[in-house]
Amino acid sequence: MFFNFRGLVKEDDDNREITISIQNAQIPISFYNINVYNNILVLDYNSITYTFTLTQGNYNSLNLITEIVAKFALQSIIDITIVTSAITGCMTFTRALSLDFSILSTGTINTVIGFQPTTTNTSTSGVLTAPFPLNLLGLLKLKLASFELQTQNYDSSVQSNLNILATMPIDSGPFGVVLYNNISNITSIINNKSLDGFDLQIFGDDGRLVDFNNTHWNITLILAITRVRHQDTKTSFRDLIFPINKLIDTLQTQQTQNEDIQENPQSELNDDDNLEVLFYNNRKYI
Repeated sequence: MFFNFRGLVKEDDDNREITISIQNAQIPISFYNINVYNNILVLDYNSITYTFTLTQGNYNSLNLITEIVAKFALQSIIDITIVTSAITGCMTFTRALSLDFSILSTGTINTVIGFQPTTTNTSTSGVLTAPFPLNLLGLLKLKLASFELQTQNYDSSVQSNLNILATMPIDSGPFGVVLYNNISNITSIINNKSLDGFDLQIFGDDGRLVDFNNTHWNITLILAITRVRHQDTKTSFRDLIFPINKLIDTLQTQQTQNEDIQENPQSELNDDDNLEVLFYNNRKYI
């Protein structure tokens, strides 16, 4: 999303530091653990490749198995059963009559059901057990980022700079809410000299944008600008008129001396009696 704030930050020589922080956030957990990124299973069955797209939603082990078996049945594949071990958490696919089949590497759900994402897995005597536990935890944290705000924060998950403003742990279950408060007062310095708006993007810990399924969220940001403070002048009215009074006194003194010369022509002025013109500059008279 992009928010327009014309003149939010203006280029000014007085600006010394600009920071932004997430004050608080209320974000619903309306996203799914099986979503558009991981809901495809590709099966090689009797040398025919079948692609199954699972319904997006929040699943546990039992209803995920029910969904996969139902999708198989739509293609008349009814001889494969699936169970999840209560001890290891690993899924086992078993085909009747010990006939073999394969789960291909092109599926996006492979990591979720315990297989390597880039490996094709083939059954042995009709039995295929995943090497890793079923993982339906979904996202574990949210990353609030902005490409418009130049923070230069480093993100180890992408091994580069990413303009992340905050990382929020997901500490509630599906259809709960993430309540984030910046109790540590974490701020990010931004390098933008001017700003007429900014974007906000919310990524999961998998580096992908999160789909909130049209459910609203709230985020409060604080933008702080540190400026050079110009001290008010301490010059008083007396300081302003002092050189003027000094000049008047000098003129009066010379006038008196001139009158003395007229009365006494024999007297002469030395160099010290010449008029000194006073200039007022930067609170000092010369």
